[in-house]
Amino acid sequence: MQTATEIPSEPKTTTLRLLLVEDDDGDAEIVQRNLRRAALDDCVKTTRCTRLEHALERLEREAFDVILLDLGLPDGVGLGNLERVAARATVPVVILTGRDDEATAMRAVRSGAQDYLVKGHFDHLVLARALRYAVERHRLVIELRQAAARESELKDRLLSHVSHELRTPLTAIHQFVGILRDGLAGPLQPKQLDYLAIVGRNVEQLRRMIADLMEVSRLGSGKLPLDIGLVDVTACAAEAVESLAGAAAAKGIELSTNLERQAPRVLADHARITQVLENLIGNAIKFTADGGHVRVGARSNPDQTVTLTVEDDGCGIAEEALGRIFDRLYQVQPMTDTGRHGLGLGLHISHEIVSLLGGRMSVRSEAGKGSCFAVVLPVYRLRSLVERVLGNSPGTYVTLLSVCLRDRSGATASIPEAAFREVVRAVQSCVLEATDAVLPERAGNDRHEHLFAIARANSGGGAAIAERIRAHLSERGRIESLGCSTEVAWQTFDPEPGESRNDSIERMTRRIRVEMQAKGEQP
Repeated sequence: MQTATEIPSEPKTTTLRLLLVEDDDGDAEIVQRNLRRAALDDCVKTTRCTRLEHALERLEREAFDVILLDLGLPDGVGLGNLERVAARATVPVVILTGRDDEATAMRAVRSGAQDYLVKGHFDHLVLARALRYAVERHRLVIELRQAAARESELKDRLLSHVSHELRTPLTAIHQFVGILRDGLAGPLQPKQLDYLAIVGRNVEQLRRMIADLMEVSRLGSGKLPLDIGLVDVTACAAEAVESLAGAAAAKGIELSTNLERQAPRVLADHARITQVLENLIGNAIKFTADGGHVRVGARSNPDQTVTLTVEDDGCGIAEEALGRIFDRLYQVQPMTDTGRHGLGLGLHISHEIVSLLGGRMSVRSEAGKGSCFAVVLPVYRLRSLVERVLGNSPGTYVTLLSVCLRDRSGATASIPEAAFREVVRAVQSCVLEATDAVLPERAGNDRHEHLFAIARANSGGGAAIAERIRAHLSERGRIESLGCSTEVAWQTFDPEPGESRNDSIERMTRRIRVEMQAKGEQP
């Protein structure tokens, strides 16, 4: 993948590498003629592609400074062209559009394009200015992002350092409090035991704060571990309710559930969803007066999503605080005297976890009447992942990658779970998160297991991804140490000429499903 490092800001003094993606010979000649009129033909190196797929292949091999992209190509139409280019390279894009499609061009600018030109309605001065400004704006955006990233990294490093430095002495305090409380250092008076109990509670509070700081640090660095699979959200809700039933009972709060039986599964992390619910339920209990009511719900929706809710009749949230409720380190000033028992990170962490899992979190509340937090997660469907990989264009190649994990011993025992997780990590590191997807479904028997992924790639791209996976597995060597071997294969599904996007999604979903079933039935 191409990344932007040094970008020339003045086309007149620097050789500008221009990728022109235009299938119409007349429109391409107009661009070249305007470059000559602007005296840019000697300092602009133009590479022309007439198909989007060819342009994407060039972006894999070569570096460019700016792209002139037509939105109407033989193998791609509309905003999907921009999305596919953006997934391959960090390069400023100027859209070429027809006069009757200016609205789409404006949407493209809002989606990340630097500018747009209406065919037949720009001269050499407009073209030169558009190219120069596109490169310059893109350079400034990159610099701003890099500066923000450096600032964020410094903050996260400080949080991580402070968290680790505090954890060691706090662990020692916790251990010695336990020794004293258990009488291992001699008998204590009742008053002394009461004091130790206070110390112990505060140590636990500090340990939770440090754990939150470390979670935020991992989120900021993109290193928060996620164990993605098919998750029963009602089971997560039941676990969270069970873990906090004692805290609710201590305040005389009724903790009830309304969980839909056999709710469809979601593609998520079971432990993380449970963590989010425990945080929301814990907050509800904390901000609800003694004798109140907290309700936990789970239901499926017609739009192929599942909603988890935590509702209370507590003190509620002031309207002016709702917009910042998920900000890092933000704490709502309670309507009642509940005390401050955290850093204001719990809701931020929960919100970020839900976002990482492809969901969304929201809240509605009225001061003095309670709050309702909702987590919405997409139901797992193979079709949804195929749709995401295809993007907005029907003329997209999709490759199914499979890794067969075999038991080399010949025994009938099942494949070790550790080996399967190692393969999952390898595949995840070799595909693009923005355009590809690792499937949660397994296929196989006691002698072999298959892991699948789908990628937005033609046959050549699929072969390259498969080779990366093989190299990654070979370098780590852990699969062999677990008594297993791997075989990597791929199959590319070509777009059908004239096929609509919906028909393409349906056809490829069926083909992929058939291939997955066939792999699972192999001896």
